[in-house]
Amino acid sequence: HDSCSGSAACQYAGRYGGSIGEIVDSCNGTSACAEAGATGFIKDIMNSCQGDFACTTAGSSGGNIGTIRDSCIGTEACYYAGHLGEVDEFTGSCKGEGACYRLADEGLVGGVRGGCNAYGACTNAGSLSGRAAYIAIGNITSGIDSCCNDAVECQFTNETSLPDECPRASAAPSSQPSTSPTSSGVPSSVPSSMPSANPSISAAPSSQPTKSGKVGKSSKVGKSSKASSVAAIAQEWEESSSMSFLLD
Repeated sequence: HDSCSGSAACQYAGRYGGSIGEIVDSCNGTSACAEAGATGFIKDIMNSCQGDFACTTAGSSGGNIGTIRDSCIGTEACYYAGHLGEVDEFTGSCKGEGACYRLADEGLVGGVRGGCNAYGACTNAGSLSGRAAYIAIGNITSGIDSCCNDAVECQFTNETSLPDECPRASAAPSSQPSTSPTSSGVPSSVPSSMPSANPSISAAPSSQPTKSGKVGKSSKVGKSSKASSVAAIAQEWEESSSMSFLLD
């Protein structure tokens, strides 16, 4: 099979206790697949990781990646993807220079299928890296399916900031309604037990709503400040990054 062609193309791949199943028609280019799966795991690499530094260090250092199939085509496509992180699979994805660069670096992405096929798409998506530039971006548990296919789209993306056309894992709201009726039953039982003895108790419910209203307000503020700090971090990274091709 035509694989591991190029300077240091598969150097240390799957080494140091790591594992890669099969490499078929893949890993062609300078350091393509170098250290991929080293002290980590990649199930198989099939017709993928084509280009200089494509898949370099992917799935390494305890990272875990399923099969990479027909994916990661282009210079630095999937570079450091799944490093210290987890990606269920890559299928027909990450085709373009810098596509999926550091995707799921110390984070989790539930697979990339038919997505991120453009220049610089999905860079740092689902990353939880401790580096200041990408801190707390967040996981993408539902994966990226048939979306994020425009140039530099879905950079620094997490589950909540994915575009609307990306399908998301359905959150189960059925458990929530069952808890709220029981809580509404509590106030009705309290007044009936002591109606006339303690009128001051009736003032207690009126003070509680204002408390919960305050809590709701502060959580909103926390949310927006968190979002603005992440945006500021991403902007700072965009301005200082030497990888200008990812931010055109």
